[in-house]
Amino acid sequence: MSARVYAANAHIDSPLSIDRLKLALNHFLPNDILVLSIEEAKPGFHARHSALGKTYVYRIVRRKSPLRRRHAWEFWFKLDVEKMRKAAHLFEGAKDFRPFCQTRDEDGLCHVRHVRVSAGHERIVIDSYRVPSPPDEVLVTVEGDRFLYKMVRRIVGALVACGSGRLTQKDIRAALAGKPYRPFQTAPAQGLLLYSVDYE
Repeated sequence: MSARVYAANAHIDSPLSIDRLKLALNHFLPNDILVLSIEEAKPGFHARHSALGKTYVYRIVRRKSPLRRRHAWEFWFKLDVEKMRKAAHLFEGAKDFRPFCQTRDEDGLCHVRHVRVSAGHERIVIDSYRVPSPPDEVLVTVEGDRFLYKMVRRIVGALVACGSGRLTQKDIRAALAGKPYRPFQTAPAQGLLLYSVDYE
């Protein structure tokens, strides 16, 4: 998984100014990590527990694509995007998502605000940013208050299985209702992008 925006918090006792601290961190961190900004946080702030919500974007390429392979799921088989869109709405709302995650936590309740499927030349808007969807890609956007381990990837796996005819909306409804279900496929990690995190 990659992250477009990611927050971290730390208690730092340093004589460096914030600007010089940012320069120092970017000098020593690996090239695939970039510190965009540093701010003083209020007492009690926690990058994970203070988050009010997150938005993930999952990228599917509908053919072989060596240049995009590291950041997308290459899915070569036929996909019915309309079926995926209809199934996406089943995940919206406050539900027990334990069938769609890997956890021992007894509390699987999450509130998923939106699940959107875009394809072709459609554009989705997230936090005023317009995210294009190339003609050979399908983008799945999932927005919610919290997410369990592998939850977004299993939602995407279920949508792809539904769009390729290996799963029905009835199967998804049964799992969300706590009825017996077949294990859901976990979409590959490389297609997942943490797009934004919401704070107060």
